[in-house]
Amino acid sequence: AGIPEDIEFRTKPELALEMIFGAKENGVSFGWVNADSLYGRSSDFREKLDEEDITYMVEIPSDTRVRLSEEVDPSGEGSGPSRRVDELAEELDPSRMKEVYVRDTERGELRSEAVALRVHTDEDGHCSDDEEWLLIRKGEEGDETKYLLSNSPPDTSLDKLVKMSAARYWIERAI
Repeated sequence: AGIPEDIEFRTKPELALEMIFGAKENGVSFGWVNADSLYGRSSDFREKLDEEDITYMVEIPSDTRVRLSEEVDPSGEGSGPSRRVDELAEELDPSRMKEVYVRDTERGELRSEAVALRVHTDEDGHCSDDEEWLLIRKGEEGDETKYLLSNSPPDTSLDKLVKMSAARYWIERAI
């Protein structure tokens, strides 16, 4: 295939990190990084962004396992089993979902029902040390649910988290 011998295989998340860190080193300013679930499922991708103080809002698959922060004791151990984010969404009291503005569309405002919860991800039965936001956002018709993780500060508003989650729409249309 003509690939030079000194080229090593790297995953898409590894390549993305290289580009993001390169942009930061070159003075490109940005508020946060948005990414789809290919990147969001990578705890290494999220951890490396967090280590560089780069805020992220990444989609995750519905089978991602989490523990609510209140279910994690100070030693970092969870009480009880972790849950898939889609199961957690089903268990939530519907009154916790709030209607929020997402973005303008050609047909007017796009609104969604959303909730943000502080969680720790759980991989292979090990609870993450890092607390993240889990944003659960249902489509206007309730037909599609998105699950996202963010390392935004604990005092970040639901409106801000939803705005961050919707930014990928405009980026993808601009390229």
